[in-house]
Amino acid sequence: MPEGQRTTPPFRGALAPDSTILHMAIVDEFYPPLLEAGQKSGIVGQAAKPNFMHRFAVRRMNAVKSIPTPGSLAPSSGLDLEAAINRWAEVRSRIEPFVHQAPYERAALKHPFFGLLSLSDLLDVMEAHQTYHEHRLSKPKR
Repeated sequence: MPEGQRTTPPFRGALAPDSTILHMAIVDEFYPPLLEAGQKSGIVGQAAKPNFMHRFAVRRMNAVKSIPTPGSLAPSSGLDLEAAINRWAEVRSRIEPFVHQAPYERAALKHPFFGLLSLSDLLDVMEAHQTYHEHRLSKPKR
């Protein structure tokens, strides 16, 4: 992708491709501490109870409908693409061990917005989030 396309949002209100990768890393950094806390608190193995916010967010992202991004999850300017890619890969590598340890359909973490999530619920959120951004970047509205 040419430099100009990497750093330019495809339409008003969208993130540029460079910024999208950093945003994905910032969001995914939220999960390893929650997974670690779930192990320490003893919730692992309880019945998962995702709430209506989880269902709403996954449904909206899968439908590629806009969801406001909290400021704390928005990337700052001046990012380096290679650093953003490496950061996202490193964060994902910190999540991977939990995928192999925790029961897939039982509680693994307590999400502050989405409730008591299983790994399956968490992976649904992560997949919907990535799909959402892939669709937004692949269909420019200019």
